[in-house]
Amino acid sequence: MSFRPLARIALPLLAVAPFLGGVAVAGPKPSTSTSAPASASAKAPGDSGGKLNREEFEAALRPHLKDMNDCYRKALKKDAIAEGDVILVIEAQGGKVTKAETDHAVSTMKLEDAHKCIVAVIKKMKPPMAKNADGKHDPKIKATVRYPVEFTLGIDVGSGPSKSSGAKLDHDKVKNTFFVNKLEFGRCILDARKAMKGEKAAGKLVLKINVTGGAVTTTEVVTPDTTVEDKEFKDCVLDAVKRIKFPLAKDAKGNDDPKASTLITYPMEFTP
Repeated sequence: MSFRPLARIALPLLAVAPFLGGVAVAGPKPSTSTSAPASASAKAPGDSGGKLNREEFEAALRPHLKDMNDCYRKALKKDAIAEGDVILVIEAQGGKVTKAETDHAVSTMKLEDAHKCIVAVIKKMKPPMAKNADGKHDPKIKATVRYPVEFTLGIDVGSGPSKSSGAKLDHDKVKNTFFVNKLEFGRCILDARKAMKGEKAAGKLVLKINVTGGAVTTTEVVTPDTTVEDKEFKDCVLDAVKRIKFPLAKDAKGNDDPKASTLITYPMEFTP
């Protein structure tokens, strides 16, 4: 049986915009969310119609997401920039987990300590019984579930520039520029959380960025639209943006122009 996983569960994280679950970086409180479709199958000898109810499975998994998040946060001490999906592989029978592991080959988050810890958490689950061909729970049927969970920071920049003026700058390239530099913003979150100011570093941060020839010339915070409170965090993000190399703007003929200037207004969202 194939089904879509539950909606994103927002646990402590850092967020760059609509990418699934956000961005995971060292130290900031990561978020745990589900990502790609999960699959579940259940069979008994001679029975090909066994089914594991999606809602029941997700309800059983949900209370353990916070503990999985804690596994991730602890493992980040060894790798401060790790993020990605962990594919859970769970075998269950009669309301008990009979086997639990993670698929290392497919999982994109590679922290071994986190995988081991997550497996220990999974073993504490009380999964639902699979249903037989008659739609009744059957304790004799074994079910095997593959379920993806994403571990990420929560830096949201995907919505891209709210507006720009001056020379034309490709919207998608600007979005990608912020995305590939997300770890720099993650370091700002890490510093804020070390200083016990994570909550004040959360919220919307709207920036005005002047770019000439791909280089940032000035940056400032758009105060009326910004909800982030911590000044040191905002200064850290501004400094990170100043180091970013943006794509060149285009001239009237559509050619790259190293002398052209563009003013970008860019929103970012940081989740506590």
